[in-house]
Amino acid sequence: MSGNRFITFMLAIALLKVAPLSAFGHEGHDHAPGEEGIAAAGPVTISEEAKANLGITVADVQLGTLEKTVTAFGRIVGIPSKQAAVSSRIPGRVTALLTNPGDHVDQGQDVVEVESLLSGNPPPKVRFTSPISGTVLHSEVVLGDSVEPNAHLMQIANLDEVYAEAKLFEGQLSTVAVGQDVRVRVHAFPDEIFAGKIELLSGELDPQTLTLKAWVRLANPDGKLRPNMQARLDVVTAVGDNVIVVPRSAVIGSSGNLSIYVEQSEATIPTYEKRLVVTGMEDDRFIEIIEGAIPDEKVVTVGNYQLQFVVSAKPAKAEDAAHADDGHSHGDAAEGSASPTPNSGQSLLTWMIGALVVVILAHLIFSIMSGRRAPSKAI
Repeated sequence: MSGNRFITFMLAIALLKVAPLSAFGHEGHDHAPGEEGIAAAGPVTISEEAKANLGITVADVQLGTLEKTVTAFGRIVGIPSKQAAVSSRIPGRVTALLTNPGDHVDQGQDVVEVESLLSGNPPPKVRFTSPISGTVLHSEVVLGDSVEPNAHLMQIANLDEVYAEAKLFEGQLSTVAVGQDVRVRVHAFPDEIFAGKIELLSGELDPQTLTLKAWVRLANPDGKLRPNMQARLDVVTAVGDNVIVVPRSAVIGSSGNLSIYVEQSEATIPTYEKRLVVTGMEDDRFIEIIEGAIPDEKVVTVGNYQLQFVVSAKPAKAEDAAHADDGHSHGDAAEGSASPTPNSGQSLLTWMIGALVVVILAHLIFSIMSGRRAPSKAI
């Protein structure tokens, strides 16, 4: 190898030696979509504003009673002994409807008028009254309808109490009995629980569905529960005392990988620690925590799923505050995002172009110098 080529080669090696490592650090590695949003291990720290945006809600870890339940589905129905029908005792036609479905009527109040077919001028008219105080569920006639004796004209029900009627599967019957406590929920009021007890069980199973009907009496003083509303019934079949429990919504994950987020009370800004837990019994409201939490801690019940994808906010550094005092505006960085870094691909390309220029210049310089030192040939 000639001297100038050797020197050029050594310059290239020297340039590689001083190449910035950052130019090669991420070469060939692309982030998967959403990878930047996966939180690192350890507690998650967020701002108060982020806490409000996520709707973070916490509840106490409690030492209390856990009720084992059996779940059944059904509907709200009227209690037969609190319903009455209005019927005509004479043939004729309807000449007046004195109330409408949904109206409340008192016992003895006129509700419908029928003109008799008996001879008379004018034909005699008879008004029929409500046998009970209650709500008009539906009317079977309209003005001008002809009616026959004993025809059903109207149905009225007292809805101060109602039944939740449910179908129990055969496999549930060994743990269900009359008198057990029941919590009833309806779609119209998902956040309310209506408490009652099993009052009746059917004498036989339905031959088509192989289910047994159960009726739960519910107080309904404000009339929220109406016949034919869909209902879910959770029947309490056993009770466990002095167990550590959290609301069901506090536990996230799948079987074998269940976890909770515990609020760190000593932290000055909202901080949440993710913990793996071992669970035990559960009912329609709570889950027993065998390992992973202790009483009086606070667990996240709303916003815990989103916390899995939040990157902790970085605390401000002293030099950042000094820059702020200098009057320079840097803008607020988005919480959870990393500090901006130079693009590794661009850095590498820029360095390679610069290196190539240096090598070419060096080669030209050495070529010129070699040409000057070459001995002249005799003419």
